[in-house]
Parts: sequence; C-alpha cells; structure tokens
Amino acid sequence: MSELENTADKNLSPKKGRTKRKRDEENLVEKNISSIGNKVRRNQAWVKLKREKKKEKRKRQDDRRKEREQLGDEAPPKLVPKTLDSMREYDETTVGETGDNIDEEVEADINNDEFSDYFNK
Repeated sequence: MSELENTADKNLSPKKGRTKRKRDEENLVEKNISSIGNKVRRNQAWVKLKREKKKEKRKRQDDRRKEREQLGDEAPPKLVPKTLDSMREYDETTVGETGDNIDEEVEADINNDEFSDYFNK
C-alpha cells in the first residue's frame, strides 16, 4: 500500500476517532458551563471547575507563603483584601469620633439626646 492509502485508512476509522473525542470531552473543562444543556453534566462541570479554581488559589497562597519564608524581611507585603471599609473614601462632612477631638456641637447633641436612656439600658 502507498502512504496515501495508509493515511486514508487511518482517517476512515470511526471507532478510534469517536473514543478519542469522548476522552477529550471528559478531560476538557469548559469555562462557559452555561452552554451545557444537560443539568447533571452542567453540575458536574461546575463542581470540577470549582475544584480547579480552589486548587489554583491554594497553590498561589502556598507559593506566596514559601516566597515570604525564603525572603524573610525583604518579602513583599501581604495582600490586603479590598473590602467596603478599606475602599471607602473619607468624607469630611460626616460627624464621627476621631480620638479626643469631639466637636462641641456633637457633644451637646449626645448629652441632650432624648432616647439615650432607652438605648443605654
């Protein structure tokens, strides 16, 4: 047989192609799981994707921890989570207690509060 006939015979083998494709689909984790119509398979893909994300996050954390241990004092600072409080911009118009500097007007309001007896019980 010639080389051309050998390649044609390999391409016509439907059984090999199908099993290979199924194996690829089982190993493939789709990033867009909403396109999966079957509820059970969609849930399995979501669980698999969630596990992978968790493993990646854990690996990143372990890498940062090892880097901090190796570098010691020269290690980069720890990452600070972006929360509502940490991202909030200070508003000068708000009244708040800043240490010992309480505004006289605010102090008078606190002393003359008609509901203070109820809330201080």
